[in-house]
Amino acid sequence: MGDDNLRTTSPRLRRWKALVLVLAALVGAHSTMFGLGALPINTGLSYGSVGDNIKLDDTAPPGYVRVVKAAPDRPLHTAGVRVGDAIRFDRPGDLRRGAFRSEELLGLSIVREGRTIRAVMRLPPSTTSLWSAQVLANALLGLFMVLAGALIATRARQASGVLLGAAMVTMGMPGSFPYEWENLLEPLFPISLVWSLIMMLAPAGMLAFALVQRANVTGRAVKAPWRIIFALYLAAHAGVWLAEVYTAHAFRDVPVLGHLASLVLLYWVGPIVACGLLIKAASETTAQDRTRFGFLAAALGLYFFGKFFIGLFINMTGNDFSLGNPVAALGLAASAAGVGIFLYAMLRHRVVDLGFAVNRTLIYGVLSTTLLLAFFFLEWGAEQIVPAEMREANILMSAGIAFGLFLVFHRVRDWVEKGVETLFFRSWRDNDARLGRFLKDAAFVTRADALTQTALAEFTRYTGGALVGVYAVADDGSARLQAGHDLPSRVEPDHSVMVRLRADREILHDDLPERLGAALVLPMILRTEIRGFVLIGAKPSGEDYRPDEREALAGAAQRIGMDLHALEIDRLEAELRRLKSPRPLRAGSRQVAAS
Repeated sequence: MGDDNLRTTSPRLRRWKALVLVLAALVGAHSTMFGLGALPINTGLSYGSVGDNIKLDDTAPPGYVRVVKAAPDRPLHTAGVRVGDAIRFDRPGDLRRGAFRSEELLGLSIVREGRTIRAVMRLPPSTTSLWSAQVLANALLGLFMVLAGALIATRARQASGVLLGAAMVTMGMPGSFPYEWENLLEPLFPISLVWSLIMMLAPAGMLAFALVQRANVTGRAVKAPWRIIFALYLAAHAGVWLAEVYTAHAFRDVPVLGHLASLVLLYWVGPIVACGLLIKAASETTAQDRTRFGFLAAALGLYFFGKFFIGLFINMTGNDFSLGNPVAALGLAASAAGVGIFLYAMLRHRVVDLGFAVNRTLIYGVLSTTLLLAFFFLEWGAEQIVPAEMREANILMSAGIAFGLFLVFHRVRDWVEKGVETLFFRSWRDNDARLGRFLKDAAFVTRADALTQTALAEFTRYTGGALVGVYAVADDGSARLQAGHDLPSRVEPDHSVMVRLRADREILHDDLPERLGAALVLPMILRTEIRGFVLIGAKPSGEDYRPDEREALAGAAQRIGMDLHALEIDRLEAELRRLKSPRPLRAGSRQVAAS
């Protein structure tokens, strides 16, 4: 919670990035395990939670829990357990499990009317899971948050970016409950504790990011009262986590605190305050940054509302997460809207600049995945509409459906890709088009000084207002500033930049001296000779130059250098013609005859 003064080269920041990557690997594995439950496959496990049938109360003997439901023909009822009994498993962890080995045997003790009865509960054989669109959608949303958070954290230059990435990774948690093979007795308890701890970090991470980001905007460190509030918030979360550990061990609610549902509000406070701080920061910054903060607050707020606020509400009101429950459908829609807004804001408004290559890869990766999933559901829907007898009897119908979807997919993909290009990359395309128009016109400028000044103006426009200087190499090997300001007027022949230009004869964009004030040095090369260069400073927005921008600028500088050389040749040829042309005789002069 210190100032955001950790840079990319900071060992401390690199350690935090490594920690976020470890966190992303854990949450990603947990989300993948959650998603497997949505697929119609046989995992070799038998499903069913005993915990849904019991209640923690003080009337049961120590270590026992009270049974409130024992449906007929279910394993608990078949083992002889009835409503009102107090039970204790030989392995207490079995009470928390949701998946078991096929036909696993669980020993338990039953207390009924003062007598203790021994029993064995047999789990049913493993079966193929049922297809669940809701579970799969939640798993995909969670995996997206994990991937996006890891990318943001690893590419962040400041601590605020790492905090945002960490918060997003923790928000990708599908829940603290263990899934699939996580339910095996050996890893169950430690995994459950780790998952619940990571869940607790999500709201704290959001609040930490909002505090640091607002400090960046105002230019002031996080004030002491906010630091104290944050420390108390962390302490409260630690207390809730320890209370959950106690409940898991003792099968009793926490003394004094009572049922943990009363503490759920604590979980919501952090995100609400964080969104408020981001909105406050938006009002204190420039118009461009205001848009970015607004999108960020809306995206994180919607995702948290749908995934955690509504999720916890459903947990407290019946635990029905199926899409038949309107509240569950609302939660999924809100989470998906949050992810969509964040994706749009990140790629269109560059709330987080992931770089050109990652941006395009992420856009078209998400696009392709979305289209594939859409057509998968369309094919599945078509199979549900067409009677099974017709599909089985007429293979041509199934082939026709598949072929039709194939043709439609390619047409839709091409149409969507054009729309994506226009939506996300139009400003880049327009910027390149204006540069190309200038280079075409530059060949028809007739004076070198005019071409130098117009080139300076165009490079400044293209880079969004960066400092630009056009240099020409003199006879003594030094470079002299021809156009530009607030840059060195002369660069010595043995300056490191001049030496690298002569040695490499290519664009320079890394390890440039700070005193030169350059982010890019674009050479003007004639055969093997450096005739000049264009020096460009950092973007005022703080963004890096994309690879395609560097390539476009380097090509433009080379074209301008060739045009300047052509104008110099024209000047020299005109001067030579002037010197060779016969001078007219002045009045009163006499010609001297040849001897």
